[in-house]
Amino acid sequence: GHRAWGGETLVRLPRECVILARELGLAEPPCERCVAEHFFSYWRGGKGEPKVPAGCWVAHTALTALECARMRARLEKAVQRVGLEWADVEKLAVLHDVGKLSGAYARYGFRGLRHNVLSAVVAYRACGGNITITRAAFLHHETFHWRDLYRLGVYQHLTDSLSSSMRRLVGRGFRLRDEYVLALENLAELLDYMGVRSARPVLAAIAEEGFYQMEPSELERKLGRFRPVEMALYWILYLADNRAASARETSRA
Repeated sequence: GHRAWGGETLVRLPRECVILARELGLAEPPCERCVAEHFFSYWRGGKGEPKVPAGCWVAHTALTALECARMRARLEKAVQRVGLEWADVEKLAVLHDVGKLSGAYARYGFRGLRHNVLSAVVAYRACGGNITITRAAFLHHETFHWRDLYRLGVYQHLTDSLSSSMRRLVGRGFRLRDEYVLALENLAELLDYMGVRSARPVLAAIAEEGFYQMEPSELERKLGRFRPVEMALYWILYLADNRAASARETSRA
């Protein structure tokens, strides 16, 4: 329902925030100031309906990290066997939707802008060039690219499906929206509460740099062919991301 939040404005808490607080055993999210209206997590609206921003990027990302934490006992040894650390899972959980903090997503997300491409660019920089996390971040919405490739009538490489507008956007560069650091701080507080500390350096790196640019040809080289290790990391995110997204529906979901 509507309530005073952070002593400033009257807002309706997104269901993601309500579910997150419940899952953490809190009366309310600990965010100092709600940023959901500015940093939403998805565009709502079915076919023929107007698209409107909805949800909360902070809450969705925290829920994704929480779902990863719940799988850790079952999957950590498997992750280590393919040469990764559990910290890689946690960093990916934090980075997979970071492209949604951009002004481009706020302006064009309702038109189907590929935020996973922007997330991959930010992830590459924030993780010091970690190719595995970069590729897994790109893959988390690979069905976008399957659809484009099927329309072309060929199956080559997923990066072949990058539209000319996405290539121009990445090549020209994109900025994260004003006050994005506050969203990162809210997320950091939630991650600390959950004991997810390995993603702190990633958040600090993003907080220091709000502009991202990469030559399209370089992005395609960085992505390259996907290896089994990247598919394994992506698979964990796929599970966690979809579980987290179910909070957008009903409390039963």
